[in-house]
Amino acid sequence: MNKTYTKFLKFKNVYGIKELKNLDRISKDTIIYAPNGVMKTSFADGLYNISNNQPIIDAFGKELADFEIEQNSKIYSPTDNDGEFQCIVYSGKYLKSDIFNDPAIASMAMSASLKESYLKERNELESIRDELDRICSINVKNGKKKSNDSWLSIRSIFGGENIEEFIDNLLSIDAEQSKDFGVLSFNALCNDKVTSLYSNPNFLNKLSLYRDVVEKKVNEEIFNSGFTFAGLIEVRDTVKKTNYFDASHKMVIGNQMIETLNQLDQFIEKQKDLIFSSDEVIEAYSEVTEMLNSNANTRNFAKLLIPHYDLLVHDNDIISKQKFLVRSKLIGLEDELINLKQRKIKLNSNLTSILARASEEQSTWKKVKDIFNFRFSLNRVDLKLAYVFEDGYPVPKIIQIDKSTGKDLGEAQINRLSDGKKRALYILNLLFEIESKKLEWHDGILLILDDVADSFDYQNKYAISKYIQELYEDPSFHVITLTHNFDFYRCCSYFLSKLKISGCFAQKHRNSIKLINGISKEYLSLSFSSNWRGRLGGSNNSHFENITTFFSMLPIIRNECEIEESINGENYKLLCELLHRRRDIHCLTLTKFKDIFDQKISKNLDPVYYSVSYDELIKICYEKLTNSSIDDLKLSSKMACAVLLRIFYEEFIISKTKNDKILLDEKANEKVDRLYSELEKSGRLSPEQIAHCEFASIICNPYVHVNSFMYEQLIDNSADKLVDFMKYFADESHFFDSKNK
Repeated sequence: MNKTYTKFLKFKNVYGIKELKNLDRISKDTIIYAPNGVMKTSFADGLYNISNNQPIIDAFGKELADFEIEQNSKIYSPTDNDGEFQCIVYSGKYLKSDIFNDPAIASMAMSASLKESYLKERNELESIRDELDRICSINVKNGKKKSNDSWLSIRSIFGGENIEEFIDNLLSIDAEQSKDFGVLSFNALCNDKVTSLYSNPNFLNKLSLYRDVVEKKVNEEIFNSGFTFAGLIEVRDTVKKTNYFDASHKMVIGNQMIETLNQLDQFIEKQKDLIFSSDEVIEAYSEVTEMLNSNANTRNFAKLLIPHYDLLVHDNDIISKQKFLVRSKLIGLEDELINLKQRKIKLNSNLTSILARASEEQSTWKKVKDIFNFRFSLNRVDLKLAYVFEDGYPVPKIIQIDKSTGKDLGEAQINRLSDGKKRALYILNLLFEIESKKLEWHDGILLILDDVADSFDYQNKYAISKYIQELYEDPSFHVITLTHNFDFYRCCSYFLSKLKISGCFAQKHRNSIKLINGISKEYLSLSFSSNWRGRLGGSNNSHFENITTFFSMLPIIRNECEIEESINGENYKLLCELLHRRRDIHCLTLTKFKDIFDQKISKNLDPVYYSVSYDELIKICYEKLTNSSIDDLKLSSKMACAVLLRIFYEEFIISKTKNDKILLDEKANEKVDRLYSELEKSGRLSPEQIAHCEFASIICNPYVHVNSFMYEQLIDNSADKLVDFMKYFADESHFFDSKNK
C-alpha cells in the first residue's frame, strides 16, 4: 500500500508564521528541528484549528491567515474548509493542560475530547455545589460567606440520593406552614445534641413541669425570663466558693439586704417554697436543667425553648421542625433552587452520553494499554483498565498495578510515582488518538507530533523513538515530527535513517521561516572532525584557502587535549591563548603551536600560517566570513564565527574596564562573566550593548568547549545573524584599530 501524502501549497500568517518557505520539504514524511519561538507551536496550533474548522485569529498579527493544503484530492483553504481535514495534532504542551494535571481526569480511559467534555461537566457540578453551599451558608445558616459542603449538613435533614432529590424534598415542605420558624436560629436547632434531647423520653415528659417553673413569676422584682431560680442557685454557689461574705460584703436581691451566707440560704428556701409545688416538680426542673446545660448546643437551644415553646414542643418530631426552619429561610429562593435542579438534570444527561461514548472506546484503550505495557516503562508498574464509581457514575480508568503482586497500588505509592504516571497517561493518550483515528479515517492521515518526548527519561525517549519509526513506516500516516531538542532530533534521525524521510532545520529569516535540509553527517555524528582535518592537509590547501576551517578546528583540538591531559595540561593551556583575547595578539605567531598542529590537524598545514601574526590570521578569517555568503548548514564557517565573536566580545569587555593588564587564561569564561556583571551593574553598558553581550555569552561559551551535544546554538541562529554580531563586537572593541594595539 502506497502512502498518500498531504501537500502544503501555501502557509502564511498562521499565528507566528508570516510565511513558511520550502513547503515541498514537508509534503512528505519529515522530522523538523525548530528552536523555541520559531514555528513549532504556531504550525501545530494552526493545523489543529484547520482540522477542527476553527478560525485562526492571531492576537499579534494584522494579516489574515492564508493557507492551501491538498489532501485526498481536495484543497483546504480559509474559504473552503468542510472540517474533514484528516489531521491529528499531538503536542507536549498537553502535559501542562488540565486533562493531565488533574489526576482524576488524567487517568480516565477516554479520548482527549471526551476528557475535556467530562472536565467541563465536572466543573459545572462544582459550580452547582458552590451555589448550594452559598445559599445554605448565607441564607440558612446566617453565615457571612460561603462555607464548603454546607449543603451536605442540610441534606442529612431532608435526605435524597443526589442534588435534585434533595431540592425536591426541600421544596416539598409548605412555605406557608414554615413561616413562623423563620425567627429561629439554624445552629441552635439543627444539631445532633438537640436531636438527641428529643429522642430522650425523660426530657420530653418533664418539659411541661420545667416550663411551669421557668414561667412562674412569684416575684418579678427577683426573677424574669433571664434570671431564674437556677441563676439564684448559681449565685449562692459562687459566693460560697469565693468567701464573699467573709470579706464583709453585702448584696441586695429584690428589696432585701443579704449580709451572710445563712441569710442567703434562708432566702433561697423561701423562694423555693413559693416556686416549687412538690418534690416531683423540683426533680423535673433539676433534670431538664441539667440536660439543657450539658453542652454549648443545648444551652443555645435552651434560650429558644421557653420563648418559642409552642413551636418547639407541640409534638416530639424534631426533624419536621428542622425542615420547617430550613424551608422558612429559603422563602423567595425557590426559582434559584429549581434552576440548580434543572442544571443538575442536564448535567446528568451530558455525563451519561459522555460515558456511553467512552464505553465504545474501550476496545481501543485495551489495545493501547497492551502496547504501552509491552513497549514503555514504568519500572515495576503495569497499567490495567477498570471502572471506578465517581459521583454515582461508572467511569473507565487507567489503574496502576504492581508487577510483582498484581495488586492495585495505594494512593501513597501512586503519589511517589506521579511524574512517571503523568508521562504514562500522556503516552497512552497519544497511542489512543493514533489507533482510534486509524479506525475512523482512511489513509492519508496527517500526524503532527510536537515535542512528544520532551522531558522523558532515556528509556522512554528510546521507546517512543522506536514507536515513531513504526508510525513513519505505517502507510496510513503522513508524519511530521517537530522538536526543539536536538538530541531527540539526532536520536529519531538515527532510527529513521533507512527510511526516505526529509530532515529539516527551521530558521527564521526576517519575514519568513525557511525549512532547510537537515540531513547532514556533520550534525548526526562526529564525522565533522575528520572532514575538517582533511580540508587543511594536502596540496589543495594554499594561501589561507581554508582559513575558516582552521579557526573552527581550534576548539576541537583543544577539547581533545582536555580529554587527554585535563585543563592542567600544557597543550590545553597553550590553545587557550588562541581562543581568548590577548593584548600581545598582534605579535603572537603560531610557531610554538606547530607540534600540536602537526599532531592534531595535519603535518601538511600550509607554512604560510606560521609566517604571519595571529592577529593577521584573525583579520584574514574575519574578511573571508564577512565578504562571502555563508551557507546556513556549513557548521565549520558558523563555528569560526563563534570563535572570532568570542575574541572580539572579550576585547570589548576588557576595553570597557579600561584595565589593559587583565590577562585571560583557561578560566577566561569565569573572568569575563564577572567583569560583564560588574559593568552591567555599574551602568557602564547601554541597553543595546547588554543585549549583544547576552547573545555573545550564549553563543560563545559552548563553542570554546565543543562536544557532540552543543550544536543547538549554531543551528538555531542563521549565519547572517552570527556575522552581524561578530562585526558589531569587532567595531565596538576597535579590534582592528592600530591605536588599540
